[in-house]
Amino acid sequence: MRTLDTFDVRRLAADVLRARELSPPKIFVNQLADTSLESAYALQHEFTKLRLQRGDTQIGYKVGCTSKQTQAQLGIHAPVFGRLFIQDKLTSPQTIDGENFDGLGVEGELAVLLDRDPRTLPKSPEQIASCITQIFPVIELHHMGLPTTTLNASILVGNNAIHAGFVHVLKEERRDTTSSENLTIRFDGKKVATIPFSELERTIFDSLMWLRQELVLNDDTPLLNPPVIVLCGTVAPLFRITEPVVIDVTYRQHAGVRCEVL
Repeated sequence: MRTLDTFDVRRLAADVLRARELSPPKIFVNQLADTSLESAYALQHEFTKLRLQRGDTQIGYKVGCTSKQTQAQLGIHAPVFGRLFIQDKLTSPQTIDGENFDGLGVEGELAVLLDRDPRTLPKSPEQIASCITQIFPVIELHHMGLPTTTLNASILVGNNAIHAGFVHVLKEERRDTTSSENLTIRFDGKKVATIPFSELERTIFDSLMWLRQELVLNDDTPLLNPPVIVLCGTVAPLFRITEPVVIDVTYRQHAGVRCEVL
């Protein structure tokens, strides 16, 4: 794999940002397919700096590729992370045009609200639990214009983990985190996936512990001011959306998150 120098990283980060601003946006592939994962994260870091310099606000992180099945498809052995920006946060119910994405893909998953930057989280699940102020369902949006066989880890990371925004409920009330209930995903009212509470809980803590370690080693951006949102990933499929559909994600007693794709 090729390692990028500082000049290439800055140039390609600007190319990634320009590709995102096309109408419709595009996943940037040129010169990323044979790039090392370390260089891809350096590019993502520079992409973040460019967005911050133009006035965007980072509000958290996303963890992706948390399932072994997805990792095997991409030829990687660990999750990946990307950055969340307030400009890409949408409130439910939301209506979007599928034509405004480079091959729209969606995931139903859980997000957490932390009382600190993930880099300052404690190391044990028990201690981490005390730092979580809210757990709530979201619909994450992705650019999925490339076939899975083409989308390797470097392309994924270099394009900010192909994150294209997320839909959440406007009012996220704190709930009893001891009750067990599944997360359910429906398309046009028909159930397409159900994730048991045990899998959800494991994914949350595994993702946060992994993210803490990765950020401590690889992220020298300023600490984020709380509250900090982290999308924790899911073992549910990533669905490619090719026709109009109403997507609903429900979890516990929270108001369902809804996104209508035109």
